[in-house]
Amino acid sequence: MGLFLDSLALLPHLHGASLLDIGSGAGFPGLVIALARPDMAVTLLDGRAKRVSFQKQAARLLGLSNVGCVQGRAGEGALPGQAFDTVTVKAVGSLGQSLALARPYLAPGGRVVLPRGWAAGQEASALGLTAVFYELPPPGGRRVVVLAG
Repeated sequence: MGLFLDSLALLPHLHGASLLDIGSGAGFPGLVIALARPDMAVTLLDGRAKRVSFQKQAARLLGLSNVGCVQGRAGEGALPGQAFDTVTVKAVGSLGQSLALARPYLAPGGRVVLPRGWAAGQEASALGLTAVFYELPPPGGRRVVVLAG
């Protein structure tokens, strides 16, 4: 339940009509966002074929025509020349590392949205980034969404 609610917490921070979810794994937050925002083109990027196969199957079963699943790694030539209005990176290294992965895919005027644990708020402040704090219902805990342009 927590992963689903964490994904929904990103909705107010999404920008534009396209989203790239780097390191999407089991499809969080990308698949949940695609369900909630059928108007948004969502691309899931993951380096493991097994995960991408699962994502494709889940998108098909859920009837999500707005989802594309790509096997590849950010920073290693995946999706060359493509740009997205919103880029999400969940739990892939520090905030600085996540920004380094996300920014090459960001369209002009776009937004990087980084869901993290509460403690990342201090790192966000140190980097001059916007941190939006929220709390999930028990036993979910306290969380933060870090935003960057």
